[in-house]
Amino acid sequence: ELDAKLKYTQLCRSLRTYGVTFFLVKEKMSGKNKLVPRLLGVTKESIVRVDERTKDFLEVWPLTHVKRWTASPNTFTLDFGDYATAYYSVQTHEGQQISQLIAGYIDIILKKKKDQDIARREGVADEEATLIEDIISPGKATIIQPNCPSFGYVHQQNVFSPPVMRGTYSDGSAHSQYQHYGPEYYPSQSYPMYPDQEQEEYFGSQIHEQPPLSTILHSGASGTVLYSSIENARNTVNSAQSQLAHELQMEYAQPPLSSLIDTQQEYSIEDRLDVSHQLLTSELSAINASTAQIVILTSDINTNQQTNRRNSDYNHSLGAAISTITNNLNEFCKEMDVYTNLINDQTNLMEQINRLCSIFNDLLTHIEALSDNNFDPSIRQNILLTASRLGEISQDLVRRLANEITTNYFDSSIEYQEKLLALAKLVANTTAAYVLKAKDIATNVQEQNTVNNIISTATQCALATSQLVACTKVVAATISSPLCQEQLIESARSV
Repeated sequence: ELDAKLKYTQLCRSLRTYGVTFFLVKEKMSGKNKLVPRLLGVTKESIVRVDERTKDFLEVWPLTHVKRWTASPNTFTLDFGDYATAYYSVQTHEGQQISQLIAGYIDIILKKKKDQDIARREGVADEEATLIEDIISPGKATIIQPNCPSFGYVHQQNVFSPPVMRGTYSDGSAHSQYQHYGPEYYPSQSYPMYPDQEQEEYFGSQIHEQPPLSTILHSGASGTVLYSSIENARNTVNSAQSQLAHELQMEYAQPPLSSLIDTQQEYSIEDRLDVSHQLLTSELSAINASTAQIVILTSDINTNQQTNRRNSDYNHSLGAAISTITNNLNEFCKEMDVYTNLINDQTNLMEQINRLCSIFNDLLTHIEALSDNNFDPSIRQNILLTASRLGEISQDLVRRLANEITTNYFDSSIEYQEKLLALAKLVANTTAAYVLKAKDIATNVQEQNTVNNIISTATQCALATSQLVACTKVVAATISSPLCQEQLIESARSV
């Protein structure tokens, strides 16, 4: 009996499909407007395309070739960057499950490479290294790997889901400062992922423990990194604006729709629009979430409690938020160019994108100004106003894009967004009344310390409320994104 079990196990392990999680999907036949069933498989090393009947492997893509992916309620799309000439898109209702499984396996690859690099750099012997076991469900992928013990201050950190960015195998060593969590910690909604941004994948949200921004910006090497992020953002945005201006001025010769279809494996225009909407959704959500993150990070709430925190952590978070906006805004402009070609609109949407770039430039200017004079309350107010303007542009873009599609990938109804904004304003009005009453109470108190505490607390509450209103305006248009929800919840906690 034991021999039979052993042979059975060996036979199972020898099968090519061993360790593969399969999803039944439908893909478009080449040259025909017809959908055929396919098996899309995910393993710890690759993504496979399998014939449903014969179980033959038609195509195998290593996970290290995946640039980004995105899921909508009815479709799932993969982008292999330079390794493929077109997106691979299928119809499925299991896009979120596929996305989470891929994210988990890529995390294993990145963590393995990161720990190997650390062990090689620090010369940790195998017998001195601890072992970490990672399990990804439902694929049951398990890996045991050496992990170099870390030293430093232990602190609690709220870890975000990927803000539209997850690195590929080639850049996995970049985010050595952050702890990975398994896919069970990730929100159910997933986004397309871009390379070159692994170091920006996670950023903390505990705004009650951050130091004043002026200290951050002048903290040696970490301040240099932040200034580099700002300068890179400014250059990228200026380049994008120049390209937008060039496209608006020239007599744009739109390529024939047939050529667009050829480049997308003969997709129909509707299929390409569907992919475009998914990408624009993810990129706009990341822009809004990172803008709200900047509002929180530059907050002047509770700045007297920051004596024991390391400035570089928050400096990195602020630089990461700026870089996240930069990269997603750049990709958003590129994808919007494709989108406007498909709908024959070369003016209105592009003008709004140009305004979005200009407002982001203004936000960068105010962040720099805050470093020079962090005691000027008008600078903080300028950041809130600029972020609110960016949110208004985002809302307008969502409404324009929603008019072109039958399924709204961007968010809930306009009525829900307006209700959210109305509730934030109601909190602000109620808080204003509370502040006035608190000051009246303070006038009847004899002890000066108590008076100071009352006034200080009321002031902090008013500042937190202003921040909540600004964050609500920023994320309202894309509130279905878990990233945007997290920023709004964090801002509400401060109130």
